Amino acid sequence: MNDLEPIGQTIQRCQELNQRNTQDWKQKSKPNSESIPDFKKTMRFQHAKKEDIDPQIWENIKEIFENEELGLYIYGKVGTGKTHFLHIVKKEIQKIFPTKSTQIISTPDLFLRIKSTFSEIKTEKEEDIIKELSGSYMPYDRSIKILLLDDLGIEKPSEWAIQTLYSIIDKRYQKCLKTFFTSNLSLDELSEKLGDRIPSRIAEMCKIIELTGKDRRIK
Repeated sequence: MNDLEPIGQTIQRCQELNQRNTQDWKQKSKPNSESIPDFKKTMRFQHAKKEDIDPQIWENIKEIFENEELGLYIYGKVGTGKTHFLHIVKKEIQKIFPTKSTQIISTPDLFLRIKSTFSEIKTEKEEDIIKELSGSYMPYDRSIKILLLDDLGIEKPSEWAIQTLYSIIDKRYQKCLKTFFTSNLSLDELSEKLGDRIPSRIAEMCKIIELTGKDRRIK
């Protein structure tokens, strides 16, 4: 009476189990293409320069370079050069405040980064990302002192998304941290989509400018 299975069957069963586990691991660790940073977008603006901007517009915003707290809200129709403008502002701001940590990120990429913490395989926590971007992270040197948030208002306005954005923006407002935004929407239009709280904070934090003109992406 021997209940042990033949050694050949045991080896085969272990091999099959190992193969399934390997496949499961590969599937879980496979990168989500939507969460990969858009490096091409960053490269596209590496040669953006101050001379690309209308001198009159530059004159109108010069105070943001003289004030350590004042930010900028840039809005306009699709293709008017808002993101290009934002990258130029980032370069000029870094010349003036070289010791302050600066980050530019699109709203969709921000939410993809936060949502990646919801998976089983994660390298950071949701609350740490929010603290970092809101300037509340301890040790403080990891906090982002100058934040440039691109494409605000393009996200789906769920209760979670609105609250997350408000948490970041409101904490930066309380700490008087320099913050920049681009959007396809005016503050009134943004209010209709996200409610009044976020536009109200932005109005106090930023100088507001509108970029006009035809879609530069259409040849």
